[in-house]
Amino acid sequence: LDADESGARGERTEPHTHVEDCNWDSDAVTTVAAAPGSQNGDLRTVIVGAWQHTAIDHGSGFEPLGIQDIRYVFPSPDRLLYCQHIPGVLEHLHNAADISWDDTRIVVPGGAPGWVVLSWDADTMVWLNRADDSHYLLQRR
Repeated sequence: LDADESGARGERTEPHTHVEDCNWDSDAVTTVAAAPGSQNGDLRTVIVGAWQHTAIDHGSGFEPLGIQDIRYVFPSPDRLLYCQHIPGVLEHLHNAADISWDDTRIVVPGGAPGWVVLSWDADTMVWLNRADDSHYLLQRR
């Protein structure tokens, strides 16, 4: 993280920030962690950083994504870099946008349905994909 962490008693004195980069030079996260069962920490603080979409649940439990490499990078709470690589189909695609929030819903420009962050901790999150009601498991990179 690029933020100043020198505040009193270790508290941050500036907002969390992260580099806006897909970091394609690093391998994808391929293990699947357990989904968090609560909302632990301030979401807009926790979400800053790089995340890997590792599993999806269409109603029968989380299943690994396999060869898909999907990354979400939040350089700040109000900016999203979407990164996707599917060998032979989509080669290192990326798209950045300013986002806004409606409680725990990530609001993206252009009227796309976006996602609702249902549960989180420092290293894992579960999102509801409002386009198809699937659930995404994300892990910090």
